[in-house]
Amino acid sequence: MEQSVAMALVAALETAFDVDTLQVTPTADRRAVIVATHSEPQHMSPALLINFTRAFAWEGIDVDIVPYGQQLTPEDIAEADLVLALPVVDYSTTEGDIDLYDKSWTDEEIDHLVDYVEHGGLLVLANSANRLFFGQPADANEDWQEVNTLALRFGVNYEASPFSVPAALLTDDHPLTENLIGWRMVGDNGLPFNMQSGAILAQQGGQAALGLVDYGNGGGQVLVLSDIGSLDFYNRRQNERDNLVFIRNLARYARDR
Repeated sequence: MEQSVAMALVAALETAFDVDTLQVTPTADRRAVIVATHSEPQHMSPALLINFTRAFAWEGIDVDIVPYGQQLTPEDIAEADLVLALPVVDYSTTEGDIDLYDKSWTDEEIDHLVDYVEHGGLLVLANSANRLFFGQPADANEDWQEVNTLALRFGVNYEASPFSVPAALLTDDHPLTENLIGWRMVGDNGLPFNMQSGAILAQQGGQAALGLVDYGNGGGQVLVLSDIGSLDFYNRRQNERDNLVFIRNLARYARDR
């Protein structure tokens, strides 16, 4: 603890004022919203999306949160440059009493998100075959299919069998995949999906892993991720999965579109 404080004091008191290479994040003039209303595990909460929030702050985008248990309203996502809908995950399992409670998107929430996209918004959909603990699969997510009640409104349908490999191959040039070699996932966690229309940006074994759908007449788009883990939840072996370039591309894309 003493060493940590000493390092902070060195940075604060001994750094020259005229170092041109030092930069700070700009004043935020835009906003993104992470919707976690049905994501119960703390290790899948926005608190562990460290690279995501840092990348967006670097582009002048403030990241707000709709927390677990709070009903989504139109005001929550009004004028947001990006909305990330976390997958439905609760602690009720098939081995326990799933009738005790079972989270799912409500019709009202789905209508709010569809309306947001119809008016030009950028919605990010993601799924997870498992509950993640420090970025690694812990146990099966029996609610993986709940995202389809929302995704089907955009012509997207997730399938049950996850990718066994932790990476997908890029299939299309796009600002979101600029400077990427491949697109990384958590092994046995990303769920392939079908799209009625749109561009497949990455795939594995002929199945879509990353896609972009244009929706409505207002320029709205839906970015479809097979794996929420691709947004780099903090994990003890972070060097095994690093999509920081993709996340920074996403932040710039949300700012510039």
